[in-house]
Amino acid sequence: MFGSGATPRRQELAIRGTDGNVERRPAAALYALIEQRLGTTPNLEAAARIDQAVRLFHRGVEGDGASATLDVPLAAIDGGLPACSPPRFHDLGRLGGVVLGFTAAAVGRSGRILYVAAPSTRPTPFPTAPSPAPPWASSTAMSCAWTPLLEEDGTLSRCKPEGLLLDASEREGWLVTDPDDATEPAHLLRFRLDGPW
Repeated sequence: MFGSGATPRRQELAIRGTDGNVERRPAAALYALIEQRLGTTPNLEAAARIDQAVRLFHRGVEGDGASATLDVPLAAIDGGLPACSPPRFHDLGRLGGVVLGFTAAAVGRSGRILYVAAPSTRPTPFPTAPSPAPPWASSTAMSCAWTPLLEEDGTLSRCKPEGLLLDASEREGWLVTDPDDATEPAHLLRFRLDGPW
């Protein structure tokens, strides 16, 4: 697990060993390289294993640059020299006039990457106002499709998912929300993708 990198305390990794124990590993040098490549303070919201690398999803916000993905080789995570690919910047569009940024992502068995994006106007990962409905998107190397996230009754959802787990079908799974309010609990939601996904 990667810290967001937004502050020095968030520049570390959590590595789960084969014995189930979790090791917290400082990674300031790796985060410094990521910041240099991005040209801004990292705000990593998701990570997904892609072959022999971990793809990181940087959340861009209004006035602070575009969202981006970078690949970190597994060797750099396992104690090797810090390394990461050049960033690939993504224009995720706007919703309610506000730029969208990555908030969650996962890769399916087919290699397809699904991500969630939500509006934000703050240049840090700290509390924001309630968001309009975040879009749900599916991406491959060559194409991308998206849809708004809807509640069971068909209305637009106002939750902000910041965790995503796919079932084997890649059409269902779980979302974990972040209410951006320390007095409110997170929610675990079941989702289903309908239509030509």
